[in-house]
Amino acid sequence: MAGNELEERNLLEGKEEEVSEEDSASDEKTEEVKDPILECIGEFGVYQFYICMVGFFITIPHCWVSLSLKFVGMRTDFTCADQPKSTNNSFDGICSGPNGPCQNFWFDQSQFRSTIIERWNLVCEREGLDSIAQSVFFAGCLFGVFTSGVLADRFGRKPVLMILVVMFCVSGVLGGITQYFYVWLTLRFFLGAASIGMSTVRFTIQVEMIGSKYRTWANSLGAFGWSAGYMLLPVIAYIIPDMSQLEIFIALCGLPFLSLYWLHPESPKWLLSVGRESESEVIAERICRWNNKPFKGYGYRSPSKQDPHNQDAKHGITSILKYPNMRRNLICMGFTWFSVGMTYFGIALHTPEFGSNVFMVFFLGGLIELPTNFIAPWLLNVLGRKTVMMGSFFLCACCLFLSGIIPVGLFYKEWVTVLLITIGKVGIGACFESCYIWTSEIFPTVIRNSCVSTCSSCARIGAIIAPLIVEIDKDNPMAPILIYGLVSLAAGFNSYLIHPESKNCTNLPNSLDDGEIMATRKKQVSQLPKKI
Repeated sequence: MAGNELEERNLLEGKEEEVSEEDSASDEKTEEVKDPILECIGEFGVYQFYICMVGFFITIPHCWVSLSLKFVGMRTDFTCADQPKSTNNSFDGICSGPNGPCQNFWFDQSQFRSTIIERWNLVCEREGLDSIAQSVFFAGCLFGVFTSGVLADRFGRKPVLMILVVMFCVSGVLGGITQYFYVWLTLRFFLGAASIGMSTVRFTIQVEMIGSKYRTWANSLGAFGWSAGYMLLPVIAYIIPDMSQLEIFIALCGLPFLSLYWLHPESPKWLLSVGRESESEVIAERICRWNNKPFKGYGYRSPSKQDPHNQDAKHGITSILKYPNMRRNLICMGFTWFSVGMTYFGIALHTPEFGSNVFMVFFLGGLIELPTNFIAPWLLNVLGRKTVMMGSFFLCACCLFLSGIIPVGLFYKEWVTVLLITIGKVGIGACFESCYIWTSEIFPTVIRNSCVSTCSSCARIGAIIAPLIVEIDKDNPMAPILIYGLVSLAAGFNSYLIHPESKNCTNLPNSLDDGEIMATRKKQVSQLPKKI
């Protein structure tokens, strides 16, 4: 009798083990789930294309204000105005007059007028304050991109975006009319904060509404906006030689974006992540009508509604410190952004022209980025984010090193050196695209904007330092280029430590636990695990 009971018990345990194995196998088959928002609205449609076009146009004035100091702060020839001007109208750069140090100056206005150098006599004893102006602008970017990211995760993407658009217009116009240099610097700080902030917040909305295989191409539209702004800026500076008027013109170009209050929705993914499911579905239903897709609802309960003890929606960027793998990713990604910011803006704003036409050299710098905008999305989808980032950093470093060892005077107007530096800038531009895409994919929704903003802040720190590096050795214009090359080389090796490869990831992580699990995977992921 006891033997029969033991036999039956073993048989039951064997069946339970089989059932357990079947459940486990079923879990493995079903543990991958798709993003409920994208399942509802589709990965890409008319509405997503509209969002991308908003990104294209909003990137243009952002590019203008980011690079405008190349012209607004142009160092033109000058001479002392405290003594009679020479008969040959030469600008000899004399800093002293008959009664001591010169207090007033005449500037060469053949190409530019009312630059900050001319408006506030930033020459002789005040020389170098123009480099501080660029650092102040990017310090504003640093403040704006981090603050806007935190606020957007807390209060929503759309209200923060609209406040930043207003700040962009107001600070830009006032900067063009103020008569005081330190007031201008303060306004420049806020202009930088508004410019990068509105661009980053809008980009986060775009990422959250587009499927993975379209994400890189969608990002390329913003890159085309940057290239268009890059090429248009020297044209506008040529047409509007008065730089104070150029500042006002750029600021007024932000006015049309006030219409986004009515034309741009809140991110439905953010609304869902903070438990505002009904509002999210209203926006999703509208998007479905644009995309000619029937609205079926989410069939999904937001994390905050599933678990009343879930605190993810209340967490900020500091929550990542408790998660070692995401913490590693954030630190490494921050350094890559730092390297990109320092190298890109260092090259764009401080590459010597070697006697060539400044408008043409600047225009070609934007033109050569166009092929990257076509090729980079394809490379990111085929080779992956990590491979493209590492390869682009190494390409940039090699070009910058080679440009530094070519003897001066070997080629006409140093055209080979300029070409190598320009190709290096193409490489670092590809890194920028990879940074934006990869960062937005590997961090969870509840802190995604904060993480993108934090990393972007690191790029602004690099941009702040870039002009100061130029001041290290003014007699050797290639010294900063070699430093940028070393930083790019270090960033290339650093990129290897970021995990995972996310080129085919169809479901972005939502919660902090989702993000940590994703960050533990050193190989490519295609979807997010459902179970924690």
